[in-house]
Amino acid sequence: MTSSAARILVSMAALFLSVRAEAETYNLAPDSPWNMHYAEDSCSLRRAFGKGDEQVLLELARNAPRTPFEVRLFGKIVRIRELYARVAMTFGEAQNTVFLPSVMAGKMGDLPALFLSGKIGVPPDSDRATTEKDDAAPVSVDLDAAEDAVRSASFQFEGRTINLELGSLRSPMAAMRECTRKLVEAWGLDPAVQEHLLARPVPKSNPNNWLSSANYPWGSATRGEQALVNFRLLVDAEGNPTQCAIQQSAAKTSDFGTTSCDMIMRRARFEPARTPDGTPVASYYINRVIFRMN
Repeated sequence: MTSSAARILVSMAALFLSVRAEAETYNLAPDSPWNMHYAEDSCSLRRAFGKGDEQVLLELARNAPRTPFEVRLFGKIVRIRELYARVAMTFGEAQNTVFLPSVMAGKMGDLPALFLSGKIGVPPDSDRATTEKDDAAPVSVDLDAAEDAVRSASFQFEGRTINLELGSLRSPMAAMRECTRKLVEAWGLDPAVQEHLLARPVPKSNPNNWLSSANYPWGSATRGEQALVNFRLLVDAEGNPTQCAIQQSAAKTSDFGTTSCDMIMRRARFEPARTPDGTPVASYYINRVIFRMN
């Protein structure tokens, strides 16, 4: 296999491209209450919208406190023609729209699915809701308030617009924050300490260099299989990863997750997290790996 056959990306970044105007519009009301799902290493909110062939299931998943959401759409009307779609995603006001140029498609059972990622209720060109003025510690009030204020979501792709009436997110988001706080406790860390860090672990090298095309699972590559793997590292006070866990995976086999953790544990090193007084402490690092065929 050559580098032209497959690509692996470790990235949280979103690019911004234009999306053509919609030709079909679906305005969908809730068809179920919000349901909170507690997984071993992630938390997710799920709700169904619309009925019949137009029904869509929305999942908002989070793998740690106040990280961007993994946003998933399932339903017949989210089927796309290619492996990837250009999607405009909006939660709340129009200024919160983020343009995602290459959203991965998949399936949940027989239902088509789209896998997206982003913040909720926050403009894409602003970090004011997630960092202090000195780009240090996370801020809870602004981001929490922005998420609680969202009442709608919209997704535009391939000539379609899907509008979802979310209703109030105040209670669902409160449940999400409690769930992610318990995740941190389960990892053996103090949530209060982690919330007020001066800095989280920072990679000493480019995460895109932790894996290469040579690490693409051979059997999956020959079958043209792709994957999106969300991982978590525990990083000690010296900046060394001590544990790798696959939090969520959109993949047909476990080879993608095993390969990801093996290579990342070998190659990733960090500047450790620090408390406000500068003391290095153990913390966590979260990111994703995208296995993509060209």
